[in-house]
Amino acid sequence: MEIIQSIVIQSEQSTFKDMATLFEKYIVSTSRKYKSVQQIHIIFYTYSANSLKGETRRRRGDYESSNKVHVHRNKKIPTDWKKFLSSLANKASLTQYYTGFLKENSNLKTHEKIFINGGADTECLEITTDGCR
Repeated sequence: MEIIQSIVIQSEQSTFKDMATLFEKYIVSTSRKYKSVQQIHIIFYTYSANSLKGETRRRRGDYESSNKVHVHRNKKIPTDWKKFLSSLANKASLTQYYTGFLKENSNLKTHEKIFINGGADTECLEITTDGCR
C-alpha cells in the first residue's frame, strides 16, 4: 500500500483507472532503471480482522471511519484518500481492482514478469507478455 498511498492524485476528476495506470507505470519504470531486473513482485498484505492490528483498529473505530466503496475503472477517487484507505473492505476492493488491471494492462517486455500475491486471489499470480497463470 505504500506505493499506492504515495501516488499523487492528479485532479478531482481522477478515476481508479487513472490511479491504476500511474501505479503500473511506476512499478514497471522503476524496475527498468535496473537493467538486470526481470521479475517484479507485488505483495498486497492484508490484515485479518482477528489480528492484533485489526483489534487495535476496531477499538479506535477505524473500521467504521469510511463507507465501503465499490472500486471500478470509471469511479472517481474519493476526496479523502486516507479515510478511504482506512477501511479493510476498501483496501480489499482496491487490491482486487489493481490485480485485475495489471492482468489486462501491463506493458511488459518479453523477459519481464510480474508476480502478485494477496490481490484478487490467495495464490500467487504470474503475469507475462503471454498472459497470466
